[in-house]
Amino acid sequence: MLPAAYMHDGTHEGGGRVPALVVAVFILWAVLWNIVGVYGASTFGHGPSTFTCLAGIGLLCALATPLSRRLAALPGRAPETLVVTVLTIAVYASLVVHTLVLADAVRSDIMVDIGRNTLEAARHFFDRRENPYATNCQMDRLAGLPHVTLAQGRWLIFGVPYDRGYPYFPVMFLAYQPFRLLDPGLEAIRYGNVVFMAAALVGTYWLAARLAAARRLAAWLAVASTVAIWALGYMVFRAGVTDLMIADFALFGFIALTYERGATAGVLFGLAMAAKLTPGALLVPILVAWQAKASAGPARWRLWLAAGAVLAGTLVPFIAWNPRAFLSATVLYTSVRHALGDDSSLWYFLPAALKTPFLVAGAAMVVAILVVGLRRRPLGIVDLVAVYFLAQLALVGFYKMIHTNYLWAVLPLGAVAFSVRLTSSLAGPQRQSGGSQRDASVAVGARPMEASATPAR
Repeated sequence: MLPAAYMHDGTHEGGGRVPALVVAVFILWAVLWNIVGVYGASTFGHGPSTFTCLAGIGLLCALATPLSRRLAALPGRAPETLVVTVLTIAVYASLVVHTLVLADAVRSDIMVDIGRNTLEAARHFFDRRENPYATNCQMDRLAGLPHVTLAQGRWLIFGVPYDRGYPYFPVMFLAYQPFRLLDPGLEAIRYGNVVFMAAALVGTYWLAARLAAARRLAAWLAVASTVAIWALGYMVFRAGVTDLMIADFALFGFIALTYERGATAGVLFGLAMAAKLTPGALLVPILVAWQAKASAGPARWRLWLAAGAVLAGTLVPFIAWNPRAFLSATVLYTSVRHALGDDSSLWYFLPAALKTPFLVAGAAMVVAILVVGLRRRPLGIVDLVAVYFLAQLALVGFYKMIHTNYLWAVLPLGAVAFSVRLTSSLAGPQRQSGGSQRDASVAVGARPMEASATPAR
């Protein structure tokens, strides 16, 4: 049974009046994301513009709570039902756009290396019983990369034999195997992404509704802030990018935390970490901070035991199968593939003397976001979600390449944090007075989970 502070008492599910400018802020969020998506999906060469848009997105999320207070003090209010209706129309119009993109992509042979690599890994493992890290599952080119040589017909990275193995962690390709039963070709990736897209929208609505006082407004704003990024549909349906599944695992992991289901959350977070190194690794300090506030006892370790079991059951078998192949396919390949960077990043356009300081500044910003964000007391789940999103945003923005697949892995989480915080001061009179303890905590800081230190089960 959840403590009262975790619960919404249902005294107000809508019907009040909220600032109409909420819609304008949502539009700004969507425009910035779509600019980033267009640059990442169609053309590179816009690193400075992409970085500027990412900075704007980060500021919108980080400053959403004070922005909410400013909006609440402004005149020009509209019925909440009208604002929700506008957001709902945006959601359904965006779904039409995504459907058209999917229909155009079906049976197309256009797909980037991420999807093709994933499909090839599943084929080698499930159809041929071969180690995908020790067989050719890599569609990307190797010639010209630093520290990569070809000796006697075999590729070497830093002198270590490289078999062109699968570059991501096992859960990434394992999750698409059920969809290969429907179609063994490229459509398996698209079928999977339809499911993962639907799960992301359900998850954003559910998590935002769990965390916000203005439940309906925040939930629809979170869904709209995800689905109105039209470039996302192109990337997952046309290009076959597979990173959206990571967002799903993290989303439902945080949802499980709101129900104090530590073991379930641990399984889901473990799956996110076992799919790709980033952003999964960022979950570790975030969950450490969350568990640090829990009461003593065995229950606090259930999340970690579950996450550890998932990681052990997915990563360890493939590492033990061929440690050298796993290391070269994942860590070594990624290090050399990213070494040169590309013109999708701001780093690429900087003078040589500023490149290293820029990377150092980015690393410092990631650390600062984690340290400052996780030191908040009380620490709510919306704070964890926001820190997770902002840390990944900074990590990608200050990196040598800004590839949007790393952003789709956290977009739904960012939409939830942005929406819950933006609506935190927009509750109507019924929510500001006479509401539950949970409502009061949301109204002053958008941290509805903060009043209990009961450990997750």
